[in-house]
Order: sequence, then structure tokens, then C-alpha cells
Amino acid sequence: MRRFSLLILSFSTSLLTFSGAEAQTIPPEGSSGKKIQQYMTLHPGQEEQHFGHEFSFGGSLNTNGWDGFLEYGKAKNEKITWLFQLEAGEIKDPKEYKNPGTVYPVYSQGIIYTMSARPYIFGKENILYPVNLNFGQSWLIGGKANTNGVSVTAIYTIGLSLGLIRPYYLQLYSDSSGTATSYEKYNSSDSASFLNPGFIAGGSGLSRGWNELGLDAGIQGKLALRFDWSKFDNVVSSMEAGVRVQAYSQKVSIMALEPQHQVFLNAYIGVMFGKRW
Repeated sequence: MRRFSLLILSFSTSLLTFSGAEAQTIPPEGSSGKKIQQYMTLHPGQEEQHFGHEFSFGGSLNTNGWDGFLEYGKAKNEKITWLFQLEAGEIKDPKEYKNPGTVYPVYSQGIIYTMSARPYIFGKENILYPVNLNFGQSWLIGGKANTNGVSVTAIYTIGLSLGLIRPYYLQLYSDSSGTATSYEKYNSSDSASFLNPGFIAGGSGLSRGWNELGLDAGIQGKLALRFDWSKFDNVVSSMEAGVRVQAYSQKVSIMALEPQHQVFLNAYIGVMFGKRW
């Protein structure tokens, strides 16, 4: 019995000694960078993993519109990744204002009808949808110190931009009764009704103008910073903020009463999610 007790005591002492030594190797919170580097060298399994490929999707709000995108990345090394992006969205004029829809009664031939007006943008002539094919790189500025950290990456892309131009239609009253309407787009030679709020019954929605698309080719580029807060190295959870410029071969008229534009500059902020492998 005495030998068994001595054996248990000896084993417990050894275990405590090993645990204490192991605990001392883990740098406490607030340790210097040198201690953390020594710990990462002794524990390679704790290092941030690096992957060769990644795929993400996301969207952003811009100072002149919105867009959604898909992105594929192929790592060049631990710091640099080649990027390939497909973006699509809408560019708006800063003078746009959406009138809210209203519901109102209309009296005709002894019967009261309830009419509903869709929201519309007064004076809008065309809708511009840019479709961008981009190529660029991301440069890792700072990696994650731990699983709760945030990595910072600098981004640049350049590429081709195809502007899809769709005519904007309004629902206009076509007679004095206030019940008959027709859908019309802006025509500079006959714009009295289109630009008169008293003739506008409402917007037309998304159903019209697709068979009249115009095309305008151009180029675009952007610079951005990306912040990834994901706790797992193989998961992309990022926020991106940057600036973008798009230039087209011809001027585009978005608002009938505003100047046409050929170059569009915006700042944006967006989020993206994806996976690395």
C-alpha cells in the first residue's frame, strides 16, 4: 500500500511539473511580439493557414448606386493573391428623387374606383446598369494575431465595363377622364406630359424597356481596403471600403433635365462571404 501511494505521489508531481512547463510556453495576454513569434515557432499547428484558392460573393452600397459581385482568387504567395471579379449593379444620378406611391379614389360614371400609383422618379430618362469584368491583386498588409483578430488587405482592380442603358417608362394619363393611361418613355420632342407631374399616374416597374437596351463600352478601376474578421482561416467574412471610377466611350443621359456624364466616380462600402481551399 505504501509503495502504491509513493507511485501515485510521484506521478502527480511529474504531471504538475509538465503542466507548469507547458503553461509557461504559452505567452500570456499582452506579451511582446518576440514571445508570440517564439511560441508560434514551437507550435506550428497554431499558425495561420494559407490556401491556394478562394471564392466569394457579396454586394456594396455606393455613393451613386449599388452593385453585387462574384470573386475568384488564386494565391501567388502568402502575401499576394490574383483576383478575378464579375460585378453588376446600377449607377444613379445624385439628383434622383423617388416619389412615393399613393392610393386615391377616382369618380367616373357614378362609380368610385380606387387607383394606386406606383413610386416613380421624376425626370428620369434612362437606367444605367454597369457590368464589370475585373482583374487585379490583393496585398496582405497585416494578418490576424489570433482567431479574434482582423486581417487587413489592400486591393486594386482594373477591367472592362459594359454599360446597359434601359429607357425609363412612366404611366401617364392619356385623356382628361383621369382613368385612361399609357406607358411612355422620355422623348425630347414631346416631353410635355413626361415632365408634368399632373400627367403622371405612377412608375412602370421593372417590366418595360428591356427590349430597347442600349450599350456603352468603357473601362473601370478601383482601390480598396478589405478587413476580414472570420475566426476560421478557410472562411471569408470581410468588409471592403474603397473608391471606383468608370469611364465610357459615350456620354450617358440618366436624368432628362441634368447634364450627361461620361465618367462616374464613387466611394463604396460592401460585405463579402466565401470559402478558401
